Amino acid sequence: MTEKKEIAEVLAQLESEEQLASLQYLVEKLPTFVDSLKVAEDKLAFVTSSMQDERSLKMIAAETEEKIERLHIDESHINAMMDLVQLLPRLAPVVQQLDNVMSFAQSVWGDKRTVDQLLTTTKETVNLYVPIDKGQEIIEETKEEFARTKDSAPISVFGLMKMIKDPVVQDGLKMAQAFLTVANKHR
Repeated sequence: MTEKKEIAEVLAQLESEEQLASLQYLVEKLPTFVDSLKVAEDKLAFVTSSMQDERSLKMIAAETEEKIERLHIDESHINAMMDLVQLLPRLAPVVQQLDNVMSFAQSVWGDKRTVDQLLTTTKETVNLYVPIDKGQEIIEETKEEFARTKDSAPISVFGLMKMIKDPVVQDGLKMAQAFLTVANKHR
């Protein structure tokens, strides 16, 4: 009698609108559920057969062991890796900063306009102190002047004294004197 009572209760519950709507939805979606279940069964069957295929597993293990052997890892490598793992908390922020610097450098060097502006500014700044643009011209002119005056009369003491008064020679001599003073301090 309890069995009939249980069946009657189940049938009474199934007659409610909510249960009927759920059953109708389930019946409509049943083909989709079956297709999904078949796909899952196929994948599970593949994984199961792969795990049971000893030959495949042995082949994968052998390939992995061969690759590891080619690395020639010994105890010192393992110890070094452990040391690196210990240092990772301190190294991580440094590596992040380096990554930021690299990203910035790549963005700067990747932008032609920025590079051109940087080179122009650097060239202008250097030219204020060292006349690079005029340097080649000065060297060539000096070679020509030397070639022209090379065979002339030797430089006399009076000619040397006249040259010493020249502002360029004075600057050069003062620079040499400063260099000798500094070099003497570092002896």
